[in-house]
Amino acid sequence: GEYDVRYILSATSDGERVLARAPLSLTETEVSLDFPAELEVGDVLEVNWVGPDARSDYIDIVERGFNRTNTQLSYAYTKNGNPAALRLPGDPGEYDVRYIMSASDGERVMETQPLTIAATDVTLTHPDTIALGKVLEVEWDGPEHNLNYVDIVERGFRKTNTQLSYAYARDD
Repeated sequence: GEYDVRYILSATSDGERVLARAPLSLTETEVSLDFPAELEVGDVLEVNWVGPDARSDYIDIVERGFNRTNTQLSYAYTKNGNPAALRLPGDPGEYDVRYIMSASDGERVMETQPLTIAATDVTLTHPDTIALGKVLEVEWDGPEHNLNYVDIVERGFRKTNTQLSYAYARDD
């Protein structure tokens, strides 16, 4: 669109005045997202992006077709670097990855690309019994991320933050 940039004098006793005006044409900006179209639960999404990179711009993940810009499942600010690294939702399914531009008149979805998150298989192998005080050796196969962990809880326990013992799946 067409705009004017103005200099406003406001330090006068009789009100504000426009002292200078210059035309400005606003054009569309190039925005693109590049990432694998399908990943597995537990993977980390790395998005190579091109965009305006304004102070509060971000890349997000939302459920497929979601059109609001304030309740995303995961996000990363563009100011934190390229590629942007996002944690995936824990449920398999169809999602959208979006570039969100933040401007003086609000946030706007500039680009949307589909993402499929597939289920992943996780296996645990360990002895069926162990003597009190011994170290339990557990072999596992599953998504490798420095925040994932293997834990020990009483049988049937459902919470994920009050385990008896745990070890991270990676030592990053």
